[in-house]
Amino acid sequence: VAENQLHRLQAAKQWPDASEQKDVLEQDGRRWQWQARFENTVDPDLKRVIIDVRLADAPGDAGAVQARVIGFLARLS
Repeated sequence: VAENQLHRLQAAKQWPDASEQKDVLEQDGRRWQWQARFENTVDPDLKRVIIDVRLADAPGDAGAVQARVIGFLARLS
């Protein structure tokens, strides 16, 4: 789920307007909540993106981060 969201963001070739995006999706028969956080880097045309994934319907502490992927988005001129 995390890698799919990173690839989707990279393929969209759109510079993120917000500092975060999140959504819930179903994959492999489970509902997952993903959250992408965007951070500036020293290069103004490059943002770091951190994507965390949790089980969407998990009670209490069971909703802990299941996966994290860190990647980069480049602003294309």
